[in-house]
Amino acid sequence: MTLVFKNQLFNCFAVLIFILSFQFGSSQNQTLKGIKEGVVTEIRGSYNDGSMDGYLLYLPRTFDAKKEYPVLIFLQGGLGVGGTPMQVISWGIPKILNDPSVPFKGDHLLRDSFIVVSPHMIEGPFRERQWFLQEKGMKEIIAEVSSNFKVDSDRIYLTGLSRGGAGTWGLASRLKDTFAAIVPICGVINGITTYDNLNNIPIWVAHNTDDGIVDYSESVKAVSKIEENNMVKFLRLDTPDASKFKYKEAKRIFSTFDQDNHDAWSAMYEREEVYVWLLSKRR
Repeated sequence: MTLVFKNQLFNCFAVLIFILSFQFGSSQNQTLKGIKEGVVTEIRGSYNDGSMDGYLLYLPRTFDAKKEYPVLIFLQGGLGVGGTPMQVISWGIPKILNDPSVPFKGDHLLRDSFIVVSPHMIEGPFRERQWFLQEKGMKEIIAEVSSNFKVDSDRIYLTGLSRGGAGTWGLASRLKDTFAAIVPICGVINGITTYDNLNNIPIWVAHNTDDGIVDYSESVKAVSKIEENNMVKFLRLDTPDASKFKYKEAKRIFSTFDQDNHDAWSAMYEREEVYVWLLSKRR
């Protein structure tokens, strides 16, 4: 009787662990089944040191499980910290994907070309809740998505706004040979460990000249350093309409908008050109 009781107790415990791991996820490549195409879906999980509790996942509207897809990773700003992963849906690329009622020219490229992953940061000390500190967690999320879907590992892209812009700079400098191209928007550059790892990666930077939250000089410093290291020049643009320029062939672009606010991302993410440019880049 005692042996039977122990076995039953063990079985109940095992079932409980299974349920919890399915419900809350884990860093051990959880299985992402039943994800609906063309819809932003919340995925719960636990990654590395616990600073992230999941991400928003988007599959193309015409998703084909047999086809390889590029991955676009979007990093939220500071206002997306806390709450649940759905908090991220109010900004940038997740916001666009969640609201198909306001299309822009070429938005089919965003909606039909990429698997989009938008990690979420939980509340905590400002110094700890920085994307550029989440190297191991980011690797785990990329591995998790790659284990569930056919991912083109030579076309993993990284972008982010504000704190996510800082994270884009920092993670690209720390995770060498991971990203095919990056788009940092209005972010500080204190997370960059070495500019050497940014020498060869395609970069499209964007910042408003009179940004009152993150000074425009942050992007200027990064661009100047990369230009100096490589003896090259960024293509300078002062308009969101990059179609008037030879942007597709450019490896490095610096978009400067004459605006007195922090939001340089809407002008970028609601344009066809940035997605055309990303899709042309391979690691």
